[in-house]
Order: sequence, then structure tokens, then C-alpha cells
Amino acid sequence: MTTPVREIMQTPVVTTVEEATIAYVRELMERKKVSAIPIVEILGDRVNIKGIITNSDIRGITDETLYVTDYMTKPVLTVTPETTMKTAGELMLKNNCHHLVVMEKNRITGIISSMDFVRMATR
Repeated sequence: MTTPVREIMQTPVVTTVEEATIAYVRELMERKKVSAIPIVEILGDRVNIKGIITNSDIRGITDETLYVTDYMTKPVLTVTPETTMKTAGELMLKNNCHHLVVMEKNRITGIISSMDFVRMATR
């Protein structure tokens, strides 16, 4: 699979900040129909990814006032738009993760999930 991830990545990427609550993230995921949201810090013209929160991370949490920082996964695995699907898939398998953030020039340009691989396989 030499196809670059730019051909399957989802854009635009929904992000939020560390001060976000579980309630806010849960509502944002539902409204935007996404299963993962990178947690970011904006530093001028670049983005510092602090973590990623997924629907699996917040499943079962009943206290909606808690902050995502206590439940997000860190560090976040990233790839470039030119990374091959094979390399991205191997990275996901090796690290037992379902999402990779796609970065280019210190900017988030996309996100890929294991479901994107399924979609690609069923084209």
C-alpha cells in the first residue's frame, strides 16, 4: 500500500484545548460526528499537540465536569501527508492505536483512523 495517507485522511480536523471538559468533548464529538479530537495549544503560527481524546477514552465517565487532560492519550502519534498507508498501518498496529494525526509544517492537516483503512479497502 504505497498510497499516501493524504488520500484517506479526514479534514478539517476538530480540535480543542486542555481546559475542555468531558461534557464539552462528548457533545463536540457527537455534533461533528468524530471519534477522536486532538488536544492542542496554539503557539503563534504553530500548534503544539498536547494529547488526543477518543470516544473510548471517555466511555463510562459519568462526571461530565472533569477535564480532558486527565483522560487524553499522550504523546500523540503523528505522520506526514506523504507517509504511506502501509507505514501508518504498521505504526498503528505496533502502538495499538486507532488514530494518527497528520502534520505538515507544524500544522495539523488531517487525521486518520482505523476506519479510514476499512473505507479504503471497500472502495
